[in-house]
Amino acid sequence: MWYNQNNDRSKKRSVNKNKIKKSERAIRLVADINGKIVGTVKYRIEDNKIHIFGLAVHDKHRRKGVARAFIEKLKEICTNKNIKRISLFTVKETGNVSVFKKIGFKIISETIDKGSRSDKYDILHHVYMEQKVFTNKVIKKQNEFNRIYKKN
Repeated sequence: MWYNQNNDRSKKRSVNKNKIKKSERAIRLVADINGKIVGTVKYRIEDNKIHIFGLAVHDKHRRKGVARAFIEKLKEICTNKNIKRISLFTVKETGNVSVFKKIGFKIISETIDKGSRSDKYDILHHVYMEQKVFTNKVIKKQNEFNRIYKKN
């Protein structure tokens, strides 16, 4: 089950909701199994993309498809809103790069993260990743191409 929570906490932070652009507001999806929250993803729609800036899955539910299900849900949102891609940043040393590659993300850039410190690593690498999404417009064009191609 999915819950879509608007994460605008304007009352708590005393920020005027009307001054925040709609595209800057965070949206949170929460996954639950049998009434228990097992994961969450926080994202923003900006520059014709969904940018993920928080994705977490409870330890006991990792490697069970929860993160993949979040990405599939975000792809569905992209398709319905004609958004062309999903993006995120991760730290290479967490091991998340390979996880995101498995679910379709590609590395766009990698830089040394000078602002972070680690007890375990001397250097941390900030990795920017994206996944292209087929929008309704692209799907319609593909269907039109297939219809024409099948006639010939």
